[in-house]
Amino acid sequence: SARVMRLLEAAAYLNPADYSLWHYRQHVLHEIYADDVAEWIYERNMLARMIASFPKNYQLWQHRRAVFSHLLQLLLACCDQEAGPPPSSSATENNSKNHR
Repeated sequence: SARVMRLLEAAAYLNPADYSLWHYRQHVLHEIYADDVAEWIYERNMLARMIASFPKNYQLWQHRRAVFSHLLQLLLACCDQEAGPPPSSSATENNSKNHR
């Protein structure tokens, strides 16, 4: 829920090196906000602010990696929906202009 995310954010600023906190935050993001691009963008922006304050924090960088990976998956899913289904192989084989 939004309350859990706010509490986790506050706790992260108090102790950004807590692995369990980042793991739980990532779990909540995936379970509740899996398709909410705005929430993932907010997470990316929050991480940018925190990394500016704690640049050598491994847990932050790992969480950032997971966030960017999920954002990439959302972007690719969006592009796949816009492009439509890929052409079937039988359509290219039956094309008389397709010389091999």
